[in-house]
Amino acid sequence: FALFITNDANQLEFAKAADVLPSTTEALEDSYFTDAATAATTLEQARALSAVQMQEAEVLLPPHEDIKELQQIVYDNLQAAMLGDKTVDEAVADAAIEWNER
Repeated sequence: FALFITNDANQLEFAKAADVLPSTTEALEDSYFTDAATAATTLEQARALSAVQMQEAEVLLPPHEDIKELQQIVYDNLQAAMLGDKTVDEAVADAAIEWNER
């Protein structure tokens, strides 16, 4: 299933249908994302600009040997806050304590 969803052709079709950017470089190079005529709508211009910017996009995570552990701590506490098991302040405090005590 993952291979079906992530191949270039299916990513292109999904991105067009959902009006999002595809997750593959080849699909991103399709004229749907790269051609913005002079009379293009604001949405078409934004789509083309976004596609260009994606070519130079970077993951903005600091290099850290324990980044996966930190992410899990944050995600667990974020989920607890979203489910109402903790307040936002409690989730932030708990995440800080858990990270600092590891």
